[in-house]
Amino acid sequence: MRRCIVLSLAVVAAATAALASEAETEFVWRQYVIAKNRLSYEVFELCSHRWPDLPTTVSLQRDQQLASIAIRDLKFRHLLEHDPGRLRLDRGLPGLARFEWTEADSEALREAHPEFVQLESFLKMIERDMAEDAKMYELRRRMIALQDDPDYQRLMQRFDSHVAVLESSLLAAPIPIE
Repeated sequence: MRRCIVLSLAVVAAATAALASEAETEFVWRQYVIAKNRLSYEVFELCSHRWPDLPTTVSLQRDQQLASIAIRDLKFRHLLEHDPGRLRLDRGLPGLARFEWTEADSEALREAHPEFVQLESFLKMIERDMAEDAKMYELRRRMIALQDDPDYQRLMQRFDSHVAVLESSLLAAPIPIE
């Protein structure tokens, strides 16, 4: 009887730790998504002020980034709920963000979340508009040059610092999700 109680307590403790780890992972991921969105908006603001001759092109770039982030977020949350073993906590945030994704995963997500279908359509529309935008090449050229700009570097350093803090808390998680 005592073994059953000890074993039951061990199972409950392991399940509780796994849930805590899952909740911690979800929290860190949510903060990462917020940071990526904030960075997208900040880069948009910087570019809009620097290049008033490219308002539509800069807006398309921002919208494409935000839609891509939202899609990645839905995919991550889908895996966290349905197949968390595919998420690698031991590789930090970059490794966590680079999870394998299949067409079968996309089909399941489309069925479960209509917003995923809407985001995919929105992203395709933006990418089509970007391909047709005559000023996109000029924006890309300027974005490359912007990487040497002190204001842009400050934005990136702040983002990188935030990610480093999030990553350290992720790597400190006691039990990987399984």
